[in-house]
Amino acid sequence: MTDLTPASDAPLRILIIEDESLAAMALEEILGMLGFAVVGIEDNADAAVEAAERLRPDVVMMDIRLLGPRDGIEAAAAIRERTGIRCIFTSAFGDPETRHRAAECDPFGFVRKPYFPAELQRALGHAVETLREAPAQAPSPTLPRPRRERE
Repeated sequence: MTDLTPASDAPLRILIIEDESLAAMALEEILGMLGFAVVGIEDNADAAVEAAERLRPDVVMMDIRLLGPRDGIEAAAAIRERTGIRCIFTSAFGDPETRHRAAECDPFGFVRKPYFPAELQRALGHAVETLREAPAQAPSPTLPRPRRERE
């Protein structure tokens, strides 16, 4: 099995955004079995953005169809803009227009439903490798920098 921890020994922290509660619970269970830490679950775009800002996960598992007027692609774009956090899109819908819109958010990947652990592991493995190679995520421009960076 591939080492799927970021640069530190801590497991990858994942925020799940999924409007179907049973699907969210199943995904949480699979991710736990793969050794990841689920830090929260939300079901709509507004809650997703707020949770990402508050919890600062390493990755967001983002369903494209969500409750409410905004979809997961809009939420992912807002999360990326405000926090620098990237997502892995999950959806049963993979039409070219949807995938094109999703690609504009610079996701780590796209996993089709139903979830297969090997596909999730592959996408999350890519995320871990990318996070290891990249410098720490830049702080959001709307948040004050830590004191040591200001001095």
